[in-house]
Amino acid sequence: MGELHAEALESCRRQPDPAVARTASWWRAPAGALDEHWEYQYRHGTMHVGQHRNTFGVAQESAQDQVCTSLLDVFLVIDESGSIGSSNYVKVRAFLADFYLAMPVTPEDVRIGLLTFSTTSKLRWDLSDPRSTDPVLAGESIMSLPSPTGNTYTNLALDMASELLYDTTKGARKDVPKLVMVMTDGVSSRADLTLVSATNLREKGAIIVVLGVGAGVKAKECTSIAGCESETNCTRYLQTDWTKVSEEVSTIIEAACLDLAKDAVCSEWSDYGPCEGECSKEGLQTSTRTEISPQKPGTPPCSTCEAPQGRTCAEQAPGLTRTKSCTMPVCKVDAHCGEFGEWSTWNTTCGTATRRRQRSNYNSPPASGGGLSCLEQNPPKSETEVEIVDKVPCPVQQQPGPWAEWNECTATCGGGSRYRGRVGLPQEGDLYGGETLEAQGIPVRETEVCNENPCPIDANCGDWNDWTDCSRSCGGGSQSRKREPWLDNAQFGGRSCIQQHPEGQSALRTCNAQPCPVDEIVGDWELWGACSERCGPGVQVRHRGQSKQEAMYGGKTIAEQNEELADGEKILLTEQRECENNPCGPCTLPFTEWTDCPVCSGTRSRQTMVIFDFFDGKCTEHTNERAVVRPTACESQPLMHQLLLRAGQGSSPVVEVENEIAPDSSTADIAEQEREALISPGEQTEMWSA
Repeated sequence: MGELHAEALESCRRQPDPAVARTASWWRAPAGALDEHWEYQYRHGTMHVGQHRNTFGVAQESAQDQVCTSLLDVFLVIDESGSIGSSNYVKVRAFLADFYLAMPVTPEDVRIGLLTFSTTSKLRWDLSDPRSTDPVLAGESIMSLPSPTGNTYTNLALDMASELLYDTTKGARKDVPKLVMVMTDGVSSRADLTLVSATNLREKGAIIVVLGVGAGVKAKECTSIAGCESETNCTRYLQTDWTKVSEEVSTIIEAACLDLAKDAVCSEWSDYGPCEGECSKEGLQTSTRTEISPQKPGTPPCSTCEAPQGRTCAEQAPGLTRTKSCTMPVCKVDAHCGEFGEWSTWNTTCGTATRRRQRSNYNSPPASGGGLSCLEQNPPKSETEVEIVDKVPCPVQQQPGPWAEWNECTATCGGGSRYRGRVGLPQEGDLYGGETLEAQGIPVRETEVCNENPCPIDANCGDWNDWTDCSRSCGGGSQSRKREPWLDNAQFGGRSCIQQHPEGQSALRTCNAQPCPVDEIVGDWELWGACSERCGPGVQVRHRGQSKQEAMYGGKTIAEQNEELADGEKILLTEQRECENNPCGPCTLPFTEWTDCPVCSGTRSRQTMVIFDFFDGKCTEHTNERAVVRPTACESQPLMHQLLLRAGQGSSPVVEVENEIAPDSSTADIAEQEREALISPGEQTEMWSA
């Protein structure tokens, strides 16, 4: 059973029932940005992005009229009586998980509590429990609900729902519509009390919808619980069978939506406006929406109840306006430029002389928030100020031009030479006593040794040898080859083998890629069939299931393999064995002797016990019989004669069996308990002998 729970839960998380996704069209997504609940539904495939952003309706032309309110307190009242059975209860768990995913479950919108009932009513969680607003937590708890057992006291669960739906200390919300979904597979154990409980719940203002599953459901009782006057035209009652129960999530929600109030239809949110606020601080952006059509009331759940009201767009969170935080631009501040320091000394005593001064803390701090840098300010403020003056003329020396580039070396390795000269024609130094370059000791040509490094010698890497044989004859193998010798003997910066051959010393390629033959693999044995005889010796047969592997690529089938196998080694597809359920003959022990008769009148009885039950049904033979003793004419005898009769003297009383021997209904339960308490036929025989 634990594996079934895990499988159902995983299925719920991985891919909800397609019917659940359709159900979302009956509810509007919660207003505002994507919250955690709707992000969950996006992740698990229940909702589509387009659905979350739009208002949903039954059909395109009636979208504004058919949208149910998403403000709702819900209680699921679920039958867990023993008549459901463990296998069907797996479907109940899946139905509940899908129901959760189909609803807009959040703390602000729909809250769902869970009650189960059988002989007693059990609160699984109320509307204050985290599971009432979290489909993931609820789904995990739903998959661990215990197997069904007990009777069907629906009234107990309805009474509990009536209290919890209006208890604000248990998560119920005031002035929020109430919905109860009842799921059952049969008649209530106390139908009269169930009807009273349902009526009280509806008169409080709750809407009740009923899902009946299976052939044991009574339509009259279910429609009465839902508050319908007619069995044939009750939209709040749905009946299905266990094979289709998982498909009814959308149908039961549609049924509830018919009586629920309709929220007003709101427009799409406008784009967020600009960020507003003080510079360098957090601001706000605003988006708005309008009401396209007003809310509509639902159906009153009882004759004296008020109709449930939908919400206006202003009442649907977050209202007609929403905001989000934003960052305002940094405040506009111009750069700090600092003050000039002292002038430097003049750079020369003749000719054109310059001196400089510089600002301290220039552009520190820099401009921010779109402020002006020092050079952008009016007037611009430079970091350095230069003053230029003409002094007495200076002697004009012959000035060297810049060195030209070295010419190409005469050798690339092992030592060579190169030279360079100056660019341009030096000016003669005859003005104001100037000197030539040679007189100044300035060289006009340079020579140097170059490329003295030894010439590089590459490593010896060898040639490819032949490809090896393929590692497999089919199904894809491999071949390899190597370069030999592969030496690490590079010198003077020569290239190593891996530099010369980046693909490496070895090479690998695929070969013989054609598929290998695959023989058929026989399937596992299925369960043994029923014994051919109800009692006495018989035969059981079992067969192989579907083959685990079909023959492929020329592989052999089971029949072809058996042709090559010797007798006793062949692969069997069918087996049979002898069986014996019970010995043929009576299923009870012989009756005991009749008990003694009273003197004048009374009954006598005799008993037996069941030895065994048949594999296809219980032993139906009687285990108790009773005979009635007719009274004698005791009262007409003299007093002394009566006393003698009672003392065992005189004639015996007349005994007559008035009825055919039949099982005593008053002892049927005792006989059944005795039969179930038997340990074995052998021990029963020993008990009777004793």
